[in-house]
Amino acid sequence: MEENREIKNSGFGLRDFYIGIYKWMTMGVLVSGIFAYIATQTTYLSFVFANPIYFYAIVGIEIALMLGIQFMIKKLSPQVAIMLFMVYAALNGITLAGFFAMYDVSSILSVFIGAVILFVTLAVLGYTTKVNLSSWGTYLAVSTWVIFITSILNAFVFQSNMLDMIVSAVALLVFGALTIYDNQAYKNIFYSVEGNDEEEQRYTALGALHMYINFIMIFTNLLRFLGNND
Repeated sequence: MEENREIKNSGFGLRDFYIGIYKWMTMGVLVSGIFAYIATQTTYLSFVFANPIYFYAIVGIEIALMLGIQFMIKKLSPQVAIMLFMVYAALNGITLAGFFAMYDVSSILSVFIGAVILFVTLAVLGYTTKVNLSSWGTYLAVSTWVIFITSILNAFVFQSNMLDMIVSAVALLVFGALTIYDNQAYKNIFYSVEGNDEEEQRYTALGALHMYINFIMIFTNLLRFLGNND
């Protein structure tokens, strides 16, 4: 019994687990912001507009990193998982630079603050709710892929502003729901690996990636609706 208690107490604890997730998520957002700013202050944007193949290459690397972290998480060391997440965040900042360049700085900052408030509200709701949200998982996963595929088709085939706004509205709802869902899901993940420090650290990295993606999607899609164009 004493041995079991020692094993159970050897992990982070749920509070520290979530602090770790949000610490690394915040670092990821900060890294993205820094790289987005650097990209807008250099010749990067004009270079990419002249050579879009490089933009698509960066996006491809981002997708590979995101999927790699998710599907290889059990084989990666926690340090490597965090490093790959930071590389992903840096590349995402670069790809978002062109999007941010369409809006004035005050608009970006005000929408960012609004996105933070909304995200925190949804995160707290997901963490504290007693309702079992596990049934949401499949629907949200399918919705995410539908949003991704529709966005790609619209960018290259349909090129419809109306469809773009519809996708943005749906994305806001889906990633808002994912924020609620993930904050409950990671409590269950923690309890399944509690006492295994390395596993806890791995899932801290994966949780940071998921929360980062949720926040960025909420922020960018809010900006589409509320942002003031330069």
